[in-house]
Amino acid sequence: MPFAAVLFRLLKSGCPDLLEIAARLTRRFSATSLLAVAALSATGLVNSVFLIGNIQAVFTTRYGQLLLAKLVLFAAMVSIGAWNLLVLKPQLALEVQPETVASQDLATRFLFRNVLWEIGLGTAVFLIVGILGITSPPMH
Repeated sequence: MPFAAVLFRLLKSGCPDLLEIAARLTRRFSATSLLAVAALSATGLVNSVFLIGNIQAVFTTRYGQLLLAKLVLFAAMVSIGAWNLLVLKPQLALEVQPETVASQDLATRFLFRNVLWEIGLGTAVFLIVGILGITSPPMH
């Protein structure tokens, strides 16, 4: 949310010099988010193995179906993040030139939109995690 708020303020200002700040923030945020996604993926996988037990339970139990829905939303978030990292981040130069202002502004707007999508998907994941917390896992 703070990253989205900063991007929003930068875009609203209309100042081309602030696009450099957006580029620097994006680079710093990318490194942090990669570590967070890796940690969430690893701990989620280990936790799922212990709570689900077998692959059939993913499709035949309520807990498994909720977990599958969470994984689909998480995969969508990772896909958006990969697009931001591999496509949009390289378009954000650390030094904005007059001839690149329009393309950098557009890339920053796409990045802001994608961050909002990730926030929405993350909220849905949190809701599912809350439901998972009150749903009995198949192994118990």
